[in-house]
Parts: sequence; C-alpha cells; structure tokens
Amino acid sequence: DVSISNTCSSSVPKRTDVNNAGGSVLDDHTHPSGSLLHADSQARVSKTNKPVVSAVVNTVFAEKDRDQAHARWREVADSLRGRFRDVAELMDEAEHDVLAYMAFDESLRSKLHSTNPLERVNKEIKRRTNVVGIFPNREAVIRLVGALMLEQNDEWAVSRRYMPVEKLTAMCNDPEAAAMIAAQ
Repeated sequence: DVSISNTCSSSVPKRTDVNNAGGSVLDDHTHPSGSLLHADSQARVSKTNKPVVSAVVNTVFAEKDRDQAHARWREVADSLRGRFRDVAELMDEAEHDVLAYMAFDESLRSKLHSTNPLERVNKEIKRRTNVVGIFPNREAVIRLVGALMLEQNDEWAVSRRYMPVEKLTAMCNDPEAAAMIAAQ
C-alpha cells in the first residue's frame, strides 16, 4: 500500500519532501504525459492537498519498467480512493492512456512524453502569424501554417531527427513489440 511517507524515497532523484513542499512539487521530475491527468486531478483536490496528491501520483513516473509502472499506478489509485475518490476514479479511467508511452523502448520514452517539439512549433506559428498581423481570409492562414508545417516536417526528416528512424522501424518489424503497443 502506498502512503504519503514513502513518496519521497531516496531512489527518486530531486524530489521535494512533502512536508516542506511549496507551490510546485516535483518540478524537476514532473512527467508531461501525465499533465492532463495532473490538471484534471488538481481541479478535484483542495488547495492544501494538491502538493500531497501531486507527489503521490508522480511517483508512478519514476518507474522504469512498464509492469512496475502499472502496478504502482494501481497502488497509488487505491491509496487515494479513501480520501480522494474523484482522483482515484480519474486514475482508473486514464491509466492506459497516460502510461501508453511505456510500451516503447526506454530510449524513446523521453521524446514520446515530451510536448517540447509541439510547443516549439506552436511558438513559431504564433511568431509568424504575428508578423503578418491581419489575414485577408481563412485560406491565407491555412497557406501560412501549412507552409510552416511542411518546413518543420522537412527539418525533422533531414536535419534534426527527433527520433531515430531505425529504432522505430525495428520496433514496427518486431511482432512482440507491435503486439505490446496494440494491447495499449
């Protein structure tokens, strides 16, 4: 069973002690793939309990193995069920979506759960549309954004490989890995 006292184990790097938690717990270890879960669960918890719930939920993302992460997820959901029923129910619904990235090779996981590339593209779209200012029609916006997307695709395909194609191809050709991904 998970308790609040074991959420700050020494095996997890850069964790903040729950008793001394300030506004943002686990800033250095928060997992982006759980960000939607985090936002929704935080809306269901009082302000005073947010650091504790956040710390407990984020212990799941310290797990390196897929099965261990799912087991930890279940432990955390069950431990929260008594005091935070809404959060536990949300975790029950979101488990496979939030932990889907665990089906991939460990070297790809940080890239799969990160929203940094998407944020970078959105920032560039915003910058370029601000330069234009006012668009004469909807088609003009679509042309500009489409051109930006083509440019970004070429950049990712040629110069800045975000994920090694060889690993993705090998994974797709491996029937066991394909079955594991399909099971998610």
